[in-house]
Amino acid sequence: MFDPNTIVDRATYAHPHQLAVGVEDVLVNGAFAFKDGKPTGAHTGRFVHGRAWLRAAAPAYARGGCRAAPSDWSWGK
Repeated sequence: MFDPNTIVDRATYAHPHQLAVGVEDVLVNGAFAFKDGKPTGAHTGRFVHGRAWLRAAAPAYARGGCRAAPSDWSWGK
């Protein structure tokens, strides 16, 4: 839960990597990822890839890990 009146986004187009303020604690999978306004460094979650991701196949890394076109997806045929 959070109070939307305390959260402020500081990022701009000129400076997109500014952190938002007003978030004190964030729990991910029951562990603190953000505590007392600071990141904990805990690896509590995992990245979820989209349908286009090719996993660890060697040609995938040459193209950044994604399928080149929708026709390459199994559901696109």
